[in-house]
Amino acid sequence: MDAKLFHPELIGYAQKAQQALEERNIRRGIHYDDIDARHDIFGLHVCDVREEGIAKKIDIFLQEFFDDLPQGQIYTVETRYHVIRSRGPPSYKEETSLSN
Repeated sequence: MDAKLFHPELIGYAQKAQQALEERNIRRGIHYDDIDARHDIFGLHVCDVREEGIAKKIDIFLQEFFDDLPQGQIYTVETRYHVIRSRGPPSYKEETSLSN
């Protein structure tokens, strides 16, 4: 990874997001698999969300919780949903986008 694309604060963002989702009964391993720091777009990626409704709740929560991540996208890969919140738009297109 290019050093200029590493944003150490995103590690803390991911940890805070996981803790806050847990407090809202959205649990890792049950509702989603992981939260990844996306250094290339300065954002978070909630991976493999099981239900569309949960993905939408996660997106709304992340938008409210992290006001410096205004760009959002929900997309699907096979039968799982993915949520991205970032400072700028994602730099790639996914299989099916549900929101921008």
